[in-house]
Amino acid sequence: MNTKKPHALSLSPTFTIISKKESLFSQNVWTFEELGFKKTDIVSSKKSINFETLIYPWLIDLMKDTIWRKRNAVGTSSLITYIRNIRSLITFASTLKSDIKLKDITFDLMEAYFVDLQTKSQATQSAYFSGFNEIFTCWQEWGFISRELRLLPRELRPRSFRKKNPKALSASVQQQLIEAISPPTEYFHRIILTMLEIGARGQEVLHL
Repeated sequence: MNTKKPHALSLSPTFTIISKKESLFSQNVWTFEELGFKKTDIVSSKKSINFETLIYPWLIDLMKDTIWRKRNAVGTSSLITYIRNIRSLITFASTLKSDIKLKDITFDLMEAYFVDLQTKSQATQSAYFSGFNEIFTCWQEWGFISRELRLLPRELRPRSFRKKNPKALSASVQQQLIEAISPPTEYFHRIILTMLEIGARGQEVLHL
């Protein structure tokens, strides 16, 4: 008869994860270190996420689940963005109706929200659109909302914008740049001439 006992630590990782999740979900402020991020991974000045700013208990629970599921897939800045976007939307929705529910997040609400966002820059509008698109896609994959629900059709996407092209160096400035290498060594002379001819960046030329 085999009386060998199972290894005492064989299931500890699973229990540790569950225990950690239950402990975090009972709190409304999560530090990024509690979510498993190292100090060097935290690129924002914010060191934690405060769910209390989301007001509604159902929304707090929903965003806790969202942050927990996404913690290993994205960085801290993205997690902060999720909370910022949802807080902004709920603040706007609360001006139209009291006691907001998940079912109240509809296409009509999103359309009105993005009309309100038109006072902001196109870069900001595009950032909000991308953020909501990722959140809603995840909610549909996880079964939080119907896959048939279309909240962000293409017509709501802010118009694309182009950054101004950098101004080219004038002929006189280019000549000054060439003359600046005095005496013109073969190595640097080739790099400068190549950059001026094809418009490549310095690192791109150095990698050739």
